[in-house]
Amino acid sequence: MVINIAVCDDEEFYAKELCSTIKKYTKWDGHSYTLHIFSSGEQTSDAIRNGLKVDILFIDIKLDDSSLGTDIGAKLKISNPDMLVVYMSVYDSYYKELACAEPFDFIYKPDLHTKVPKVLDKAIMRIAYIKHEFVYQYKFNGILYRVNLNDVVYFESKHRIINIYCSDGTVRQFYEKLDNVEKDIDKIYPCFFNPNLSKIFEDLICSMLAVNTSAIGEPVT
Repeated sequence: MVINIAVCDDEEFYAKELCSTIKKYTKWDGHSYTLHIFSSGEQTSDAIRNGLKVDILFIDIKLDDSSLGTDIGAKLKISNPDMLVVYMSVYDSYYKELACAEPFDFIYKPDLHTKVPKVLDKAIMRIAYIKHEFVYQYKFNGILYRVNLNDVVYFESKHRIINIYCSDGTVRQFYEKLDNVEKDIDKIYPCFFNPNLSKIFEDLICSMLAVNTSAIGEPVT
């Protein structure tokens, strides 16, 4: 997994210190990263709006071009909701601005060297969760298949056959006990849920009266 990082700070000293700290970070766990450096809010906004992919944005709250990093971050989050924005300042009194800017974290610049590794620890876990394709594997007729759980509407057990109903309308089949499938899914994707399950339950109630049929999943509440 590639983690794309952008730094926006008009103070060269802190920009260099931040980049140096990021480069010294050792817990990438096999992930690679890209690092882009900007000195103004306008440069940062233009680059991201023109297609630069950013997973983590470290941005100073008060920039020399009279723009507030919190305003820039809040606007960019509208079109980049998965981007993690980390605000930075030599002051710790921007609570009101931060409350409206969807911060992932805040770094008090004098504590930069100790805080950045902790922020990266959290950010890598969050990004891995966002980007992860929760892949479930199963065998049918001796062939191994894979399905992304984000594409699964629900699983059904019927006459010792597991049916996987997918969002594209296809149905996959294999032999397994539903209890085992549920345990496997819980290991891969503990938050597996089904936004259409209320309709599925309605359809299954009738069929369950006639045959031994069950489904797994959790409705969104």
